Amino acid sequence: MGLDTENDYHSLEALPSKKDIENKEGSRESMKVLGFWQVVFTVTNGMIGPVILVVPYSFALVGVHGWIMYAFAFFMFWFTGHCLYRAQMSRPGSMLYQSYPEIGGGLLGPRGRSAIGLSITVELIGLCAAFVVIVGDNLVKVQPLLYLFGVELNKTSWILAFTACVLPTVLMQNYGVLADMSKIGVVVCFSIPVIVIGSHIINPVTNYYAPEDIVIEGPGFNYENLPLALGIVSVAYTTHAIFPTVVARMKHIEEFPRVLQLSFGAVTAFYLLAGAGFYLYGKSTDPQITFNLPESCKKRQQQ
Repeated sequence: MGLDTENDYHSLEALPSKKDIENKEGSRESMKVLGFWQVVFTVTNGMIGPVILVVPYSFALVGVHGWIMYAFAFFMFWFTGHCLYRAQMSRPGSMLYQSYPEIGGGLLGPRGRSAIGLSITVELIGLCAAFVVIVGDNLVKVQPLLYLFGVELNKTSWILAFTACVLPTVLMQNYGVLADMSKIGVVVCFSIPVIVIGSHIINPVTNYYAPEDIVIEGPGFNYENLPLALGIVSVAYTTHAIFPTVVARMKHIEEFPRVLQLSFGAVTAFYLLAGAGFYLYGKSTDPQITFNLPESCKKRQQQ
């Protein structure tokens, strides 16, 4: 088939040489630094985050059968994770796609690259905003400790201070260190349900809530609040943004499907455990479960 247009000639000129391809493959091989468990913790930390504080509220929105949403979300997001993995592996040779814009460009062309790049950027900005607001809400609770040092910060100040502390990590290029830092995030997030359940064991809910305030309405499924509840669930599983980067830096890329199974399974199990907060506080479950703990409840009653 002949070359009929000037564009065809330019496209041939743009083709990389064999040496360029070998150099790129060599450089990308050198970036494969993440082991299996490092990727497991990174993916798990990307999912669970501070959204675990809101999980009990998602149960309260729809009723006692809220676990159905998480079972459905587990299969849906786990399956889409496999689809993304296969799309990333579809590139010939060892030159994997490194990001969503690259995947979009490879599958849909330049317009696909721009559209997907824009959508993923908007999503990440929204998630970051929600993340710092949730953390700021809870950091306010340590304010009494700062009174001892004559320091007083409002909610906005806490949000700005937290943002300033986290922002430098965006510039980190050592993915091994970031993966190890994820272990801390996972442990901290997993401690939330333990604290809520432990608080109930030490100081039962009925000591500071009237029985009629913690009634669990059911057994029906509240469809009116389903859109908001599904929004919370979708945020609870939004770790797909890091998949291309993490996969490209795995030492053994073929192990990623196992990473998905382990990470999604562990996170779903813990979300269901976190849902115990709803079964403790019933219809009085707050949008952030830490607001239901004894000290927060007493402060609201005094106000």
